[in-house]
Amino acid sequence: MLSRLKVGSGAVALALAAAALAGCSDDAAGDSSSASPSVAYTGTPIKVMSITSTGTSTDFKTDTVAKAFVDKVNSTGGISGHKVDLVICDDKGDPNETANCGRQAVSEKVAAVVGGHTLNIDRALDYVDPAGIPYIGNLASSAKQMSSKVTYPIYPGPLALAAVATQAGSKCGDDIAVVAFDTPGVVGLLPVAEKALAKEGKKFSSSIKVAPTTVDFAGTAKAMGEHECNVTLLGSSQMASLVAAQAQLGVNTKMFTMGGTFDEKILSDFASTVNGSWTLSPFPSVDDPAWDQAKSALPEDFDFGNPITQNTWVSFVVLQKVLEGTSGDVTAATVLDAMNQATAVDTGGLTKPINFSKGLPLPGMSRIFNPVVVNFEIKDGKLVQDGGFVDLRTLAS
Repeated sequence: MLSRLKVGSGAVALALAAAALAGCSDDAAGDSSSASPSVAYTGTPIKVMSITSTGTSTDFKTDTVAKAFVDKVNSTGGISGHKVDLVICDDKGDPNETANCGRQAVSEKVAAVVGGHTLNIDRALDYVDPAGIPYIGNLASSAKQMSSKVTYPIYPGPLALAAVATQAGSKCGDDIAVVAFDTPGVVGLLPVAEKALAKEGKKFSSSIKVAPTTVDFAGTAKAMGEHECNVTLLGSSQMASLVAAQAQLGVNTKMFTMGGTFDEKILSDFASTVNGSWTLSPFPSVDDPAWDQAKSALPEDFDFGNPITQNTWVSFVVLQKVLEGTSGDVTAATVLDAMNQATAVDTGGLTKPINFSKGLPLPGMSRIFNPVVVNFEIKDGKLVQDGGFVDLRTLAS
């Protein structure tokens, strides 16, 4: 999630229009954009895209969430009378297919790319950015996403790392190690964590580097077991292997991680191993009443506890809110203008009101609009919310 992707630039080529459809499906012709025959729309349709990576370790089922939101809003008349046509583009984890998603977004003139999840967002931005297509709900996980004028992340970006380190500093003694991928992108972010930890009067006692190609995490688990606490900067797929190795070796240490790393399977299969660890999210607990509409729209057995999955629902809520009262055709320019003028978007308690008209006035933070998180402790295999929203702006000073 934190790695900085190296991407090339390119122009949209008409010759690649057919290739842009590879891995993509226009659900406007399917059930995801359907509505009751009795629903009467008063405006022209709004076409939006959501990018997913099905069948990969980073598949958070965001397509299911996007379809559920669109079905729900269309069943009640759409967004301000506009039916929403949803295009799900599946890049299958392939950056070339992500680029194809970007090309398709341009060729089909979508009004916005909303939510979803792919590690290759930058490849889509190569096309949607020059076309002026807003990207609502990206995770702010690269330099390109943090500088583009069309990105509107709900995640707090690098500030989340500062929050993780601050939490470790407040909950642990002096023996705090940092566990991170040994890549330039991740290593380049470590000063953010070090600075936050220093404000707690502490510093990392050790740095445990993990090669991106690591499959066997026994050595990493053993090294972590030598420390009271570990700030752990790994992805969800790596965390599953790491926690399994910890359980096998009997390692007992507190971990402090970014949001989305402890999924339901880890929590249920390794409850005793991760007990007492901490994570965070931009959103409240899934048990919060603010999620009731989302849960009523999703399948009853759907795992909706991961903040990356939740991010897609919130991203569509943002789109709906900023377009309230909109008349006439809704284009990318319409949505871009609405986002830039949105000073207090009310998501119904899923976040604090968000001002998308102005990001943080700090170097590299100009696309951070929601510098807020909620902390969670793992207790008996459950994520238990600890307090309310925490403003992270003080950590950036």
